[in-house]
Amino acid sequence: MQTGYYRELEQSYEEMRQAKRSMVTRLEELEKLISEGNIEGAKGYIREMGAELTKKKVRSFTGNPFLDAVLNEKFLKAQEAGIYCEILSDSFRDLTMNPAFLCIVLSNGLDNAIEACERLEQSYVSGEGNEGKIKDVYIKVKLYRKNGLTIIITNSCLPVMVNEGKLSTSKNDKSFHGYGTVNMKMAVKELHGISMFRYEKGRFTFVANIPWKGDM
Repeated sequence: MQTGYYRELEQSYEEMRQAKRSMVTRLEELEKLISEGNIEGAKGYIREMGAELTKKKVRSFTGNPFLDAVLNEKFLKAQEAGIYCEILSDSFRDLTMNPAFLCIVLSNGLDNAIEACERLEQSYVSGEGNEGKIKDVYIKVKLYRKNGLTIIITNSCLPVMVNEGKLSTSKNDKSFHGYGTVNMKMAVKELHGISMFRYEKGRFTFVANIPWKGDM
């Protein structure tokens, strides 16, 4: 399990390095145009960057480029799957903790949520006790800074067993929960936080609270 966790952590670091290199390259090019006195060229470059972001439908959910990169990717993935996804967040522009661990939490949490919604939709379409009727399928994410950093991911879900905040994974459920939830809990633990899972009436919730002096 730890091997998979550290492999995912390294991947998260590499994605962060690539994002940083891309950002630095763009700023260097912009600075060069300005230093050469090519103001029109700089304005054009900024317009190109803006058009590219608009085309990719990049949103600033948190103000932190690493967290936003993960959230944008999963938000788009949910939209493409026809799943309603809502992300509400306080500003984390001044985030001081290691974003790699938070990226692991958000990436795995949203992948699990998307898969759970897809399974639920399949059960509705097949008519397993629901007469083939599709009901509301959704994912809601909240990140806020009060008493530390709190992450809440809630999604529609078929019934799962949760005992005292921990998942009771059966053999049939392993493909759904797998190491993803284990990695989420390990990442939260690395940040000296606590996490738990809940299931109630078709709604699955993951909650994590991480100590942080930047809370409001």
